[in-house]
Amino acid sequence: MNFLSKMSRNVLYGRPYCKIATEPLCKAVLKNKLEFSKLQRSSTVPNQAISATFAEPTEKIEIDGKTIQLLERLSLVNFDSAEILATLRKSIQFAVKISNINTHNLKPLYTVLEDQIQHLRDDRVNQANDREEILKNAKLVEEDYFISPPGNIPLHQEENNTEKPEH
Repeated sequence: MNFLSKMSRNVLYGRPYCKIATEPLCKAVLKNKLEFSKLQRSSTVPNQAISATFAEPTEKIEIDGKTIQLLERLSLVNFDSAEILATLRKSIQFAVKISNINTHNLKPLYTVLEDQIQHLRDDRVNQANDREEILKNAKLVEEDYFISPPGNIPLHQEENNTEKPEH
């Protein structure tokens, strides 16, 4: 099955909420030709090239042993290998890089579908909640309450004053 027949099948038998936006595309696919200019809604591909360069952080990220111990305790993950520490440093550098992006004049995006009409159902109760039916889903029940398992138990922290070597 080639790309065009897969595309036409997805468009014709796809989800109903996509049908309105892709109706012109259906006609184009049936003609064995994709015409993206006929779409009623804007696509995710921008019309013009956007050139954006982000300044690479120049300072090297240094993480001291106390911070690593705190992160280990909070995340319940051992940072015992150099690979994990390198990944942590790269993640921090990425966060620094995106924190420098200027979003001053940008309006917040509430949903990716905010330019489309949302067909919502009426807000009415169709079926009342049956307490016994709901509590059947619980493994443990006490006085009509779910009993949850205990939360995360912190890792055993050994008292040592040696810091982990920085690589």
